[in-house]
Amino acid sequence: AEEKAAAEAKAIADAKAAELEAALEKKKREEAQKAVEAEIEQQRRNAKQAEAAVKLEEEAKKKVSIMAEAKRAKAAAKKEADRKAKQGAKKKKKKTTSPSSPTATASGSGYLDSL
Repeated sequence: AEEKAAAEAKAIADAKAAELEAALEKKKREEAQKAVEAEIEQQRRNAKQAEAAVKLEEEAKKKVSIMAEAKRAKAAAKKEADRKAKQGAKKKKKKTTSPSSPTATASGSGYLDSL
């Protein structure tokens, strides 16, 4: 009878140990799953941050490009304005000094004085 009771107690203890071992394995799997999910979430956050950084860099490059283009356009407009002003000054100079010009001043040694 004692052997039978001891065998039953051992069987109960073995079953309890197997149950605890299974519970421990389940807990380890759950913790491992949580760790994997946390790592995946961290990777997603890192990817989003990297994507945002790339977008900011692209926007900055566009702004720099736009500013450089605006600077070139401003320089070209100034150059053109200076060229036109210089050309206009030459035309005025020609008009006032040309004796055959009908717009020459009458007080100077222009076309009217030679008549």
